[in-house]
Amino acid sequence: MAAAFDQIFNRAGTKPWKIYSDSGLEFESARMRAYFRRKDILKFHSSPVKEIHATVAERANRTIKDRLYKYFSEENTLRWIDVLEDIVDDINNSLCRMTGMKPVDVSEANAPQLQRRLYKRHDEYPQANSP
Repeated sequence: MAAAFDQIFNRAGTKPWKIYSDSGLEFESARMRAYFRRKDILKFHSSPVKEIHATVAERANRTIKDRLYKYFSEENTLRWIDVLEDIVDDINNSLCRMTGMKPVDVSEANAPQLQRRLYKRHDEYPQANSP
C-alpha cells in the first residue's frame, strides 16, 4: 500500500495533508499508520458502525460511477479502463459546489480559507427575517 501511495503522490506532484478511508485493515495496519506519520498525513477513518460510512469516499465513488455510466451509455461499451483516467482528471479540474474550487487548486496555502468556507460557525450564516 505504501508504494502505491508513493506512486500516486509522485504522479500528482503533491501529497494530501489529510486522508479519509474506511476502517479496512489495509489502511489501519501498523505499517500504514507509520507511513502516514512519516509523511505528515493526518489519517481519519469511518466508524466501524455499519450504518456510518466514509461519506467523502462514497460521494467520490458515486461521482466516478455516474460519469462511467454516462460514458457506457453514450459509447455503447462497458470498457472502463480506457476512460477512467480521463474521468478522474475531468473531476479534479471541475469546480466543486461545496468548496468553490477545483480539487487540483486546493493546497496547503489556501487550506485555511477553504476550511472557513466549509466549516462556518452556525452564527455566521445569514438568518431569515423572523416576523
